Amino acid sequence: MRTYAFFCMHQDKTGVTGSIGAFDDSWKIRAHEARQNYYAVGAPTNQIMMSFKNQWEVYRRFLGAAQALGLRSLEPGSGRGSISCYFAAAGFDAYLLDTSAEILRVAEDIFRENGLSARFVCADCLAMPFPDGFFDTVVHCGLLEHFEDYRAPLVEQWRVLKPGGVIIATIVPEKRSVQTLFSFVNRGLAAVHRVLARIGMVRSVGKEEKKSLYRSSHGSSPYVAALTALGARIEYQGGIFPVPSFSYSPAFPFTLMPRPIERALVFLWSGVLVLRRLLWPRRHPWMCSEKWGQHVLVVARKPLSV
Repeated sequence: MRTYAFFCMHQDKTGVTGSIGAFDDSWKIRAHEARQNYYAVGAPTNQIMMSFKNQWEVYRRFLGAAQALGLRSLEPGSGRGSISCYFAAAGFDAYLLDTSAEILRVAEDIFRENGLSARFVCADCLAMPFPDGFFDTVVHCGLLEHFEDYRAPLVEQWRVLKPGGVIIATIVPEKRSVQTLFSFVNRGLAAVHRVLARIGMVRSVGKEEKKSLYRSSHGSSPYVAALTALGARIEYQGGIFPVPSFSYSPAFPFTLMPRPIERALVFLWSGVLVLRRLLWPRRHPWMCSEKWGQHVLVVARKPLSV
């Protein structure tokens, strides 16, 4: 399948909260993590693959008739485009938009390696180069929490969304969750890794520390209010990602553990999901309360008559 790329309409690095320069720098500093392919055709083999595969299964519940060949999906702030791989594989005409030309090239390589087709657009998600009502689905993972003015990207997404289309917004706020409950594990892993790095048994995390990025602490309510004000019908407001992520360096971009440990964690969390399915059979086991989940999910549909 052919892969299309469009470079480059916007490469502003003024450091506006939102955070064009900071994101680009984070990808460059941790280049080996940026190149990780988290799209899983079969069973996932690491924690992040497992996360994206389960996210996709949750998202499919809200796509309805949109699971048809040729309909358009947009992922603003796409990064390497892991979730867009699933949309492309399902038959969507997938568009990935990011301010980093470098990470879009990584995404293009990942799509090519998986035999998937997509369009790659280097532009700002606050001023997207698309006509009104162009997309059937707008999806993003870990975007809105990096904007102090989260209404601005939502207004722009609403503009390019077709009537009847859906915005699927996964938000990763700075909040209490299952991840903070188990944060002592990651602190312990980091301490052990530092000791092993000093004696030369493992590679150090890197000469440059991962840069901290602005993250809000909002739950779903402000985003729901902003979307409702635009005229959206809210189809889901709650939590997802009900298990912790373990790493000696969990800050963005996430560092994987050694392969045997990753496989063991996938096995463990898969067992937890089986149990959750038995306890709550009416919902996908990746869905949970907003207080418990690592991530917040808001799904909003645009009325047919606007």
